[in-house]
Amino acid sequence: MTDAGQKIFIIDDEQAICKNFIEFFDYFKQFEAVGYFCAEDALDDLNETECPFLCIVDIRLPGMRGDEFINRARMICPQCRFLISTGSLDMQLSPDFQEIGLTEEDIFFKPVDMFKVLNRIEDIIKG
Repeated sequence: MTDAGQKIFIIDDEQAICKNFIEFFDYFKQFEAVGYFCAEDALDDLNETECPFLCIVDIRLPGMRGDEFINRARMICPQCRFLISTGSLDMQLSPDFQEIGLTEEDIFFKPVDMFKVLNRIEDIIKG
């Protein structure tokens, strides 16, 4: 099982998705989840607070795209892990994602199965 209190950032412009992740993690007392509706706000917090254990990032965000957020966040918090949440079923794992250590197991298609995400997070923790 995971340690409660590890912070996860949820970055998605769909407020319902952020809320669902936060409620899911809160219900299972797994993590402290914080939601952001734009990547810029999440980056601001990365610069001002302790780095989260993990970020769950939508690829298609207004303003800064999710892949750009990941690249910038990596510079601030190199130890942070990332999962992708996307509604784009035709998305392929691009070389950019492979370069920052993402695999096909790190991509989740909407509607996201929260238990699969939790299982992936537990796999990451186990190493």
